[in-house]
Amino acid sequence: MNHAGTIAAGIMLVATLVGLDLAQASKRPCDVVPLTRFEIHDGDTFTHCDVAFPWGVALTDRSIRVAKVDACEVTKTRQTVTVTDAEIIKGKECRDKLRSLANGAKAFVRPTGESVYGRLEADVYLLKSGEWINVAEWVRSNGYER
Repeated sequence: MNHAGTIAAGIMLVATLVGLDLAQASKRPCDVVPLTRFEIHDGDTFTHCDVAFPWGVALTDRSIRVAKVDACEVTKTRQTVTVTDAEIIKGKECRDKLRSLANGAKAFVRPTGESVYGRLEADVYLLKSGEWINVAEWVRSNGYER
């Protein structure tokens, strides 16, 4: 085994000993920061979020809109669109399944800007059992997008 092969083997051994999954680590989205607290209002809104930035900087108790998706609504309070009873049922199903998926998961965000309602907007990811889940893609692929 050459020198580079020896180093690679050593890295894999150390990773195995400390329980790191290098395959999953390489799938980690870039530039994400953790949420240390969050609740799920619906498929595209996380509420009561505490965002932990480096050097002890934090945003607390913020609402974050999931970027790049418009999930089914859970109430009829949205005034800019017509929301049907069927959509409410689908929206609540989405919310409940997403809450279940998030149970025991760690959440991360990549800030993308601010929504028209003044909420922070971000790509939102869940890390559960070593798998990175893009929330917008999950909503879309499970048929919960408006």
